[in-house]
Amino acid sequence: MRKTWFTADTHFGHGRIIETCSRPFADSAEMDVELIRRWNLAVAPADTVWVLGDWALGDKARGLEIVSELQGTEHLVAGTHDACWPGRIGAEKYVKRFLDAGFASVGAFARVKLPATGENAQGRKVLLSHFPYRGVARR
Repeated sequence: MRKTWFTADTHFGHGRIIETCSRPFADSAEMDVELIRRWNLAVAPADTVWVLGDWALGDKARGLEIVSELQGTEHLVAGTHDACWPGRIGAEKYVKRFLDAGFASVGAFARVKLPATGENAQGRKVLLSHFPYRGVARR
């Protein structure tokens, strides 16, 4: 059965995130290896993953290479640390790089219908964003 996953703030390559968020790694290389390992243990090749911003920081080329190392189909809802985030000057030139790296879509937000489950039989529609908001998506 295909699954849909949601994650945010992976911060691949971001050494300072270890200190600021008390992540249990010696450095960003160790963190990246472990995040990739855990991702691939949980996510199957046919699964969909929505990344709600702040994919990577630091070595941009390496951050984009990581997409090809992960299972699933990844969609990016850009955050402030993503070069393709529309709030950055020149962001539009980076969107193609993220798509070429393997993201199936890149945008400032996304509106998706959740897969139906026992508790969500109709498949609820939600708005995906890196930023907190108030409101309810209409069905």
